[in-house]
Amino acid sequence: MHVSLQRVARSPEWLPAVRRLFPLWTCFPGGIGRGACMEKKMGEAVARVARKVNETVEHGADSLDLADCKLMMFPIGIYKVMRNVTEGIHLITLANNELKSVTSKFITTFSQMRELNLEGNYLHRLPEEMRTLLHLKVINLSRNKFRHFPEQLTTLKALETINLEENEITDVPVEKLSSMESLQSVNLKSNPLNEEVQINKQHICTEASWGMALQKGQAWHYPGDSSVCVKL
Repeated sequence: MHVSLQRVARSPEWLPAVRRLFPLWTCFPGGIGRGACMEKKMGEAVARVARKVNETVEHGADSLDLADCKLMMFPIGIYKVMRNVTEGIHLITLANNELKSVTSKFITTFSQMRELNLEGNYLHRLPEEMRTLLHLKVINLSRNKFRHFPEQLTTLKALETINLEENEITDVPVEKLSSMESLQSVNLKSNPLNEEVQINKQHICTEASWGMALQKGQAWHYPGDSSVCVKL
């Protein structure tokens, strides 16, 4: 299956970002008309997204990489062109875009994900459907706008790694995290954690260099950064 540029272009969510990506002054050199130049530039942006989708569909790859595409939303046209391969997608990268939300449709469509990278967007919450990602092992939500820890993640039994570095989180469900059997690491570096969280955190990560602590019979390793805990 080949992804047509016209089909992807019908997804209007990312076009304003494309226009911002190519300011008007880039269309004056060489004597190209402004309208024709903008159309050309936008066509090139559509082609980049379509090319990345084609690489996944045509090669039967288990990953979809749409990082650095200036997406404001996940293009709806992609759902249709990838409908026959979505169950085989285990890794999706949407890092460094302009996403403000993740839709329920995105989660339910790519329900077999093992790894999801949403680093460097403008997300502040996750849909409740996150709880259905039974195979998810790694999620990267660093450099977003979360004020509250996304507790949907604490229900995922297969989840091993949570990265929430550089958000705006003040409170953390320590008890729920400590009860997650598969969880190996939680990165909360560069978050304004409140004093209560700092105190509770000592039950998991000790202040001693390379210290060990026991939480419900489980050993945790403290690698020198009090915002990063790795369960052994």
